[in-house]
Amino acid sequence: MYPSTPNKGQPYRIEVLSLLLSLTVGVWALQFFNDEPGAAGPGICSDSSKRERRLALHDTHWRTDHRAFIAHAGGGINGVTYTNSLEAITSSIARGYRLIELDLLVSSDGYIVAAHDWKTFRQRTGREVLAAEDQALSLSDFRARKIDDLFTPVDEQMIRGLLLQHPDLIIVTDKITDFPTLARALPLPERLVVEVFSPKDFVAAKLAGITHPMLSVGDLAGSFDFIRSNAVGHLAVSTRELLRCPGAAARLIESGVVVFSFTSNDADFMAKYLRSHVSAFYTDFWNVSTGRCDHGSCAPPTAGKTSTTGAQ
Repeated sequence: MYPSTPNKGQPYRIEVLSLLLSLTVGVWALQFFNDEPGAAGPGICSDSSKRERRLALHDTHWRTDHRAFIAHAGGGINGVTYTNSLEAITSSIARGYRLIELDLLVSSDGYIVAAHDWKTFRQRTGREVLAAEDQALSLSDFRARKIDDLFTPVDEQMIRGLLLQHPDLIIVTDKITDFPTLARALPLPERLVVEVFSPKDFVAAKLAGITHPMLSVGDLAGSFDFIRSNAVGHLAVSTRELLRCPGAAARLIESGVVVFSFTSNDADFMAKYLRSHVSAFYTDFWNVSTGRCDHGSCAPPTAGKTSTTGAQ
């Protein structure tokens, strides 16, 4: 007796079904692993719809949470930004800020001072309206000037005094790359978050004794593997890059990285991304004590528009 003849169409159908099943499982696995925190891949920038995002907009506590806001360049004062002045810092502290960002430079005689850049500082202090050079001033010349004829420039001695006067104050720096001078001038490493602009500077800051270097990145996806493999604890990113690559920001937040984003005064925008994608926003006119914006340039909470900028 010969064996019974099998149905010739059955093996073909089984093979096709097996192939389709394998492809389906493969695609699902690829999506799954790309969606896991710490796994960089083509989909790293996309936000997973599987993740539950609790919008802070429905939680009024974020509005007065001092951990959610950074006073940008000392904070806005009298409708003016980028003063890095004593009056701006004092006003920000009174409005509930405990994270104060300052643009820091080194004077010609080796002292830490707060200014965005020397050219702008010279212009805003009225002595050199047409200043073309970014040339450092001495500490005594820096101290003798007034910003916009109103505001007091801040130097390292004033910053040390503010840190001693306010034990919960944290200084977030920008611009400075002379890490040894910074570590000497402000010997309170646990209360400094120092922005750096390259992996090389990240390592250099660590070697200089900076406890909390914060890597500033313009490409979240491209920097993702370095951030994870080098235990970067703090990250600075523009709102523009946050909007372009929210998935990477969310994954980093989930893995414990502190993500600071610059700069927004828009309540709706901050509410949408705080906690799920951003740890704290640099902002100019937010009043942490009252939980609202103090300036007309801020977008109203019901506007539904993002009033953001990539400037820092």
